[in-house]
Formats: sequence, C-alpha cells, structure tokens
Amino acid sequence: MIDDEKEVAGLLRDMEEQLPIGVRPACELVESLLRSGVACRPDEDLEIGSVLYLGDVGGIACALKTWATAGKNAVVVSLSHVRVDDSHPLAARIKAYQSGRAARIAMSDAVPERRRRGGKSRRKKR
Repeated sequence: MIDDEKEVAGLLRDMEEQLPIGVRPACELVESLLRSGVACRPDEDLEIGSVLYLGDVGGIACALKTWATAGKNAVVVSLSHVRVDDSHPLAARIKAYQSGRAARIAMSDAVPERRRRGGKSRRKKR
C-alpha cells in the first residue's frame, strides 16, 4: 500500500473543513495545463474547492475552483501538484503527505513488478 488509510481519512476530513484552500500550481501542473490550452502561471493564486480520494493508486485529488484564464475548464489534480502556503494551518500535514507519498511511490517503482504482485523471482540461486 502506498497510503496509510487512517492518515488519508483524517487529512481529507480536515481539508474539507478548511475549504477553500489557497494554493499555487507546481511547475509540472503549469506545464500540463499549458499543453492543454489552459493559461496558468507558477505564481497563479488558485483555490481547492473540493477534495476526494482516488484510492491507493491515485491518492488525494483536488478540484480547483475556476480562475479567470481557465475558461470553462474543470481542473482536478493530484494534491502532489499544488503548493500550499506555509502559513496555512494544514501546511505541515499536507507537505508531509506529499513528500511521503512521493517517496513511497519511488520505492514501489524500484521493486520489480513480479515481486510486487507476490510472484517468485526466477533468478537462479548460487
């Protein structure tokens, strides 16, 4: 498992109580939006309007409130692709979730696919 279910449930609940949450887009999000024809700058002030959990594979997702240059586009992104201001009451928990999830994904990617599924390695023993 990538996420701790209790941690995620608590963070989602606390984020919902704090909505809307002001954020700024990470560089990867800006690039992705620009490729999709949605104007966005790295210093753009955005707001999370709602949050949902996409399971262990998708993690916490954020529906961003539309902004002037977004037009009529609905934008739902991973919590990993937004930056929360350090002054926000949940900033430390959100950043811990973001960095912890990224580290766990990196570790799971390093494990060969066959072993992740519980299969036996075919490597010969010496």
